[in-house]
Amino acid sequence: MIETIFWYCLAGGILFAISTLLLGDLLSGIVEALFEWGIPFLHPYTIVGSITVFGGAGLILLRTTEQAHVVIILIAAGIAFFSHYLLYIFYVKPIQNSENSTAFRFSDLVGREGEVTISVPEAGYGEVMIFTSAGHTNQIAASHQHTPIPEGTLVKVVATREHTLYVVPHSPMERN
Repeated sequence: MIETIFWYCLAGGILFAISTLLLGDLLSGIVEALFEWGIPFLHPYTIVGSITVFGGAGLILLRTTEQAHVVIILIAAGIAFFSHYLLYIFYVKPIQNSENSTAFRFSDLVGREGEVTISVPEAGYGEVMIFTSAGHTNQIAASHQHTPIPEGTLVKVVATREHTLYVVPHSPMERN
């Protein structure tokens, strides 16, 4: 009976992993919507991962030890809780941080340098690539001085409003 439970836990986790691989963002969105509890530590992937580890650890312990079933369940649960913690720290937390870093505050970009990738007209919008410590980000830009800025021009962000960067041409030799 207990072995069947361990097998179901392990198989369920494997099926979830395969489904996530095949269905990707669709399944991810559905699962996260169902598990939207607002408690970061209770992320769906950590829960499913822990259940999978519980099943696998339980099966291994059943086959390699002579312990009572209660002891095996407790040890497997301890391993599952530890794996939950590790999954959260080394998988979920970095992903959440990277998601937060892409949803940065535009005000953090004031003073940054970049390059115009789509020409910025006198009265309109173009695109700039801003260099950050993590790489680069392309953002909508307008000319702060209401003068056209051609593609390839180095610029500096001087203001941000409504998800738009306001830039001025900038020479790398300038020190402001």
